[in-house]
Amino acid sequence: MSLADLQLDAKQICCRRLATRYHHKYTVPQLRAAIKDRLGYNPPKSKTKEYYVNVMIEADYTIFRFLDLPAEMRNAVYEQLLTLGNGKARTNILRTSKQVYSEASSILYNDTVYKVDVEIDHRHLWTYIKRQPKTGNLVVGTSDPGSERLCDQDFERMTTALHVARFKTISLTLTFRNGIWLAATNADDERMCNVVSRTMSHHLWPLVNFLTTSKQLQTLEVIVEQIRVRLSDELMSKALWPLALLQDTLSINFVGISAQTVEYLRSEIAKTPTPDPGMNLSVLQAHKNAQVVEDLRRAMAVAEYGDIVPQSQLDQYTLGLSDEILTAVKSSRELFRSTDFADSDKVNAIGKGATVLQDSIEDKSLPTRLLSIIDKFKKSEISEEEPDDGWFHEKIQDAEDKIREWME
Repeated sequence: MSLADLQLDAKQICCRRLATRYHHKYTVPQLRAAIKDRLGYNPPKSKTKEYYVNVMIEADYTIFRFLDLPAEMRNAVYEQLLTLGNGKARTNILRTSKQVYSEASSILYNDTVYKVDVEIDHRHLWTYIKRQPKTGNLVVGTSDPGSERLCDQDFERMTTALHVARFKTISLTLTFRNGIWLAATNADDERMCNVVSRTMSHHLWPLVNFLTTSKQLQTLEVIVEQIRVRLSDELMSKALWPLALLQDTLSINFVGISAQTVEYLRSEIAKTPTPDPGMNLSVLQAHKNAQVVEDLRRAMAVAEYGDIVPQSQLDQYTLGLSDEILTAVKSSRELFRSTDFADSDKVNAIGKGATVLQDSIEDKSLPTRLLSIIDKFKKSEISEEEPDDGWFHEKIQDAEDKIREWME
């Protein structure tokens, strides 16, 4: 007997079993309702039960019924689609149905090791930042002196870390790379090692900070790679200090660092106060809003004093705002340094400024005041004497548009 004959014979057996099932378990109205649900149309009336049974059997062979597969087979499909590491996970299947989401998300978050890479590449007089949105990985190039401040993108990156925090197991690879080829004896150059150490610290912090909120994370593997660079135990400890924010209930495996560094990190875990991620996002929003106020202040100062405004005059140009608001704007514009989080006074000062600024926006007092200032300026002789396409006109208009959004 050929394979085709076997397949035909198997189909005939299945058809007989399906026919028996539909005849005994379904009435004619139930069959008609099932056909409408399955195929999306009302079948013709005045047909025999045999007709409706045959329509259902034909539908069974033309529509793939994924949920009719055994659970083991469905799980195998989920694993193929949602395995991370070999390209992008095909998460569209999660939107298929509630049952599929429940089954597949369990595979995705419980059985998959989520891999995150952070690479610090030091090159002379060259700075770049390359983010990979699909994977959440980060490559940072830096030079001396590299920026120690967390930028807007670093804070916004925290929101993506919320997704990462849903996994039970995460593998975190931290790569220290020296892009300048040095002799082996110079691989521990103090200046270069300090740069890559502090840069890793402040880019590692946003991710780790959000992992502290995870109720699912159970195991974290930290793999450290050093390419043409050798950090001392002291600098390695400083680079990895954000890991001290994690809880001691978490299983952490370290690979690639000395036993002394591991011992230090384990001794610090759960002892370091953890900033509230919600506060950090509030600080980010306050930072953006403070920049709007600062852009408006600078543009109006240029309109009054000319293109070159001495810093002393700019500092005195207050827009008529209260000292409390001006202090809040100034502190909110200062995003955290990674080392600031060990200083509770600095954290409290920045957090207080952000709260004052955001409260004045929510109660509409600040935007009302600023729009009044802008309206008065537009009616002034200074505004009328300058062309509408002037730089400060554009800046003031941009600020006004954003401030009006605060009123909504």
